[in-house]
Amino acid sequence: MMREHGRRGIFWALLVAGLILSALMGCGSGGTRDFIIEGDHSFGGMPNPGSLARAIQQFGFPDQLYSLNPQTRYSCIARWEDDGITAQFINWGAVGDASVPSCTPRSQMILTGVVLHGNWETDTGLRVGDSLERVNELYHPGAKGTCAGGLWRRNLEARMLERVADPLGGPGSYLCTLGVMTSRGAVTGFVMSSRAASE
Repeated sequence: MMREHGRRGIFWALLVAGLILSALMGCGSGGTRDFIIEGDHSFGGMPNPGSLARAIQQFGFPDQLYSLNPQTRYSCIARWEDDGITAQFINWGAVGDASVPSCTPRSQMILTGVVLHGNWETDTGLRVGDSLERVNELYHPGAKGTCAGGLWRRNLEARMLERVADPLGGPGSYLCTLGVMTSRGAVTGFVMSSRAASE
């Protein structure tokens, strides 16, 4: 009888430990993440701008992590497929320096832009699948402009939702820091560009 109680105790202890470990692993890899875009300042708790190391801390290690071109080691793409995140990071201090390791958390990579698909929604309530009418309800329809070509995807176009003044442009020039992508009258995703370019 004592042995039976002992075995049951060990079983339940292992079960509880396993559940706790699973929960912790889920938090580290995005299992219990919110998918909220806070203005143009953060997404899912990841600040804009933020580092590659910070993104890995927030979302877990990406499913894909690579340089677009081995010759341009200062640029890096990271994808978290289940979370619908594709982000570009750049280490401006490593431009032209082949000795700097690329696509590693210690390479001082800083977020320059991100594309978000899937479960994401803005803090105003705009989400993937919403209509263009909903976009106009939540964001001023007079705030016209597009976010085009600012990221590695040259064919990407998005309607501007949030913007900051472009310090390198003329009067009335803006950088698109949050945009919405649409297709066939519905929201398909969001794009964010780094606010650091304006600072």
